[in-house]
Amino acid sequence: MLLIKGIILPWLLVEIDVLALINLNNISNPFLHPLLTSWQHNMSLDFWKIQRTVKDISFNHTLAVLYEDCLPGSTSLADFRGRTDVGIRQVLVSTGINTEIQYIKYGNNTGNCLITTAALRKGVSRTRKLIHQLKHQLHVLKFDGLFIFMVGGYPISSSRVEIKYIAVPYAFKVFMFTIARENGCGNVLWIDSHLFPINDLTPIFDTIQYNGALLNLNAGAVNFNWKFIFPSTRKFLHSLSGVDVANVSHVVSIILGLNVKDSLVQNAMREFYKYTELGTPFLSCFPEEFVFNAIFHQPSYESLKVLEKELQWKLFHPVHAKFGGKNHLEPEVEYLRNLGYYFAYVGRSRESILPKNSSVS
Repeated sequence: MLLIKGIILPWLLVEIDVLALINLNNISNPFLHPLLTSWQHNMSLDFWKIQRTVKDISFNHTLAVLYEDCLPGSTSLADFRGRTDVGIRQVLVSTGINTEIQYIKYGNNTGNCLITTAALRKGVSRTRKLIHQLKHQLHVLKFDGLFIFMVGGYPISSSRVEIKYIAVPYAFKVFMFTIARENGCGNVLWIDSHLFPINDLTPIFDTIQYNGALLNLNAGAVNFNWKFIFPSTRKFLHSLSGVDVANVSHVVSIILGLNVKDSLVQNAMREFYKYTELGTPFLSCFPEEFVFNAIFHQPSYESLKVLEKELQWKLFHPVHAKFGGKNHLEPEVEYLRNLGYYFAYVGRSRESILPKNSSVS
C-alpha cells in the first residue's frame, strides 16, 4: 500500500497522472551542449575537447525539482544523480592510457557479432583484462563471428549524430549496435564487460536471428521499479509510448540481442535515437532500460519478446571470482559451465557460489 497526499492506495491502482506533476515535454534535452551539435559536422574528432565540453553539462537543479514528486520509499536523490550523470563523468581519453577499439573476426560467419565496452582507467583495469581473456575464450568456444570492443573513446557511426548525445547515459549501448550493422553484421549481442562466455553461444545467436531479438525480461521488477524513476519521467514515457514503464517486465540490458537487419528492430532503434534526441526520457536510475521498456512493450514489438524460459534461466549467473580465467577457468566459472550457463557474471557475487562439497578445483 502507498500513502499519497493522505490517501492510501494499492500500488497497482495508482494512476500515472496522480504521480507526476512536471511535464517533461517542456524541458529541453539536459544532456546537450551547443558545441557537441557543431562537432557533429566537424571532420576532425577531438575527444579531449569533447570530454572537457561534456563535463560542463549540469542538470542538478532539474533533478532536485523532479525529486520533489518522488514517493516515500524512493531511492535517494544522490542515486538518481549518480545514475544520470554517468555520461558526463565518463573518461573518453586519458593521459598515458591508450584507448582501444578492435574488430576481431573468428571463423567465417560475419553475420554474428559480439559487442561490449570497458571503462578507461589507469593501470591494467579488471574489465580490460577481462576483455582480453574473453578474446582467448572465444577461440576456445569456437565462436563464429565478429567481436567488437572499445576501451575508452565512443561509438560514432558514419552519420556522426552520436557525437551530440555522448552525455546521454548508456546510450552507447544502442550506438554499438549501429557500429555492428555498419560492419555488415546482422545478429548482434551486447554484453556487459563483466560477462564472461563459458559455453557455445550458437543457441543465443540462433534466437536473435529467428526471433529478431533476445530480451532478458525481469517480471519481478514491477514490485520495486517505481522507486527508481521520477514520476514525471514515468508519465512522459507513457505519453510517448503508451507503456507504463515501471509496471511491466523490465528489460535487463546486462545482455541484449538484436537482429539489426530485421525491419522491426530497425524501427525500434530509430525510436531509441528519437528518445535520445529528447534526452529527458533518460532521467531515471535505469536510464536506457526504462527507455527499452517503453519501446519493446509496445504491441507492435510483441514478437521480439519471445524467449524460451530454459535459455533465459541459463543466460548468466553472478560469481565471486574476479576473472574468468585463461588457460584454466576459475573454479566457480567451471562450475557454471558444467551447469550449462552461457555466461559467468564475474565479480558480481559477494561470496563463492561453489557448493561446500564441490569437487571443482
